[in-house]
Amino acid sequence: MLKWITVTAVVGVLLVLPVDRASAFIGFGARVGFDDTSFDAYETDFGLGSGTATVVREEIERPLILGGTVGTGLLPLVDFELAAEVAFSKYRFAYTTDAGQATSDDVYYTRASVLATLKRNLVSFPPVTPVMSVYLGGGVGLHYVTPLVGEDLVLDKLSTPTEELVPDDVIEYQLKPGAHGLVGVRLKPPVLPFSVSAEARYIVKSKGDFEEPGSHMSVYVGAALGM
Repeated sequence: MLKWITVTAVVGVLLVLPVDRASAFIGFGARVGFDDTSFDAYETDFGLGSGTATVVREEIERPLILGGTVGTGLLPLVDFELAAEVAFSKYRFAYTTDAGQATSDDVYYTRASVLATLKRNLVSFPPVTPVMSVYLGGGVGLHYVTPLVGEDLVLDKLSTPTEELVPDDVIEYQLKPGAHGLVGVRLKPPVLPFSVSAEARYIVKSKGDFEEPGSHMSVYVGAALGM
């Protein structure tokens, strides 16, 4: 509950801050960064049907983010941005049972997201011809997240040790609505039609049944043409 209250408060602040921003029409951009999410190496033995099974999984570190954005400064008081991005990290797992069934494969932990964000400048400087601005943002999103291969996933998808664990059949995207808040810094030369920015964002979404986190930080840099 505290996470949702925090994000709601950020959006509320955007609507009451004094106006201090440079207006823009339509801008298109790209971003790259990482989700600050990691999963330790994993190994467990568990009962499956009338037998037992073992899952061994590599460590997963900070998925890479790639994305694109479109935004406008035509709204009163705030800028609006729509972003599509994917974060992914490859890992290897091995699955074996006492019935002789074995699988070893490379798969991806993936988050694919569409995010709508309102942004509001805190301050811009220098005062006369602003080049740098610091801003807050908040909004909502839809996130498609893959489950992690582990005991919970195997028990949910397989019932006997003789069933084969086929990644394409059991690792299915799960749709999760969420909210987010962010803080960023933008550099925009006054005579050039582009800007560069760096943002730190906190996403809150429903926690998954197969180890997917309910919240995480993302850090990324981006460039935009026209904003």
